[in-house]
Amino acid sequence: MSLKGKLTALAGAKIAEKVIPKGSVDGVVNSVLNKLGQATGQKTAAEHIQGIKKNFLVIKSKSYSIGTMVGLFTGKTPDMNDYLGRYQIVDGNGTLKYKSNAENTITDREILDLFDANGNKIGYVKEHLISTGVPLFEKEVKKCTVFLGKEKIALLKKYVSFGNLEFEVLEGSVKITHQEGKSFKIQYKGKQVATLHDCPLNLKDGYADKFVMEYDNSEDEVIAILLATAIDLINT
Repeated sequence: MSLKGKLTALAGAKIAEKVIPKGSVDGVVNSVLNKLGQATGQKTAAEHIQGIKKNFLVIKSKSYSIGTMVGLFTGKTPDMNDYLGRYQIVDGNGTLKYKSNAENTITDREILDLFDANGNKIGYVKEHLISTGVPLFEKEVKKCTVFLGKEKIALLKKYVSFGNLEFEVLEGSVKITHQEGKSFKIQYKGKQVATLHDCPLNLKDGYADKFVMEYDNSEDEVIAILLATAIDLINT
């Protein structure tokens, strides 16, 4: 969901707080968000996993409850637990396999470092501070570069053109195709390495399911995770 969509949901939640008992706002909003997701063909992580016969991992993104977000907008500084990582990638048993942290920078750009479960850095994604597109035809442009170790494997661009979300690979042997609100297919060096199944947005403190990543070969999972976090980074 776009930032505009999240802010709209937040505004609705603030109104809901006045008519719904405290503590149940998150449940009501998440129920609405899940129904909206289902209407566009989204499935929950559990529903996706039931239909997968290949390897899979669940990519979870840092999430905040309505109360926490309202607190931020009103100047409060709750414990955001950012040291736990922006993304956590777990297997079917919930065991942590990878973690992606966001570096603190003096600019607004994001840098995501990917680590394995033992804390070894594998690669990173760097958002571009300035991202330009074709005037009049490309809006909401964001770019990022993806690194495996020190090797640059892709330069990605996201933009909206005539109301359609588009992803373009400016450098690298990568191809990304997507079905709005449902899935992304990732190709690397001429072969499909993963499918990212999108999960409905849920607002809670902790981690919410973002993608179920389906893939054939274990040697492809690191590339797929780096590209998955890159896709999400420039699409938020």
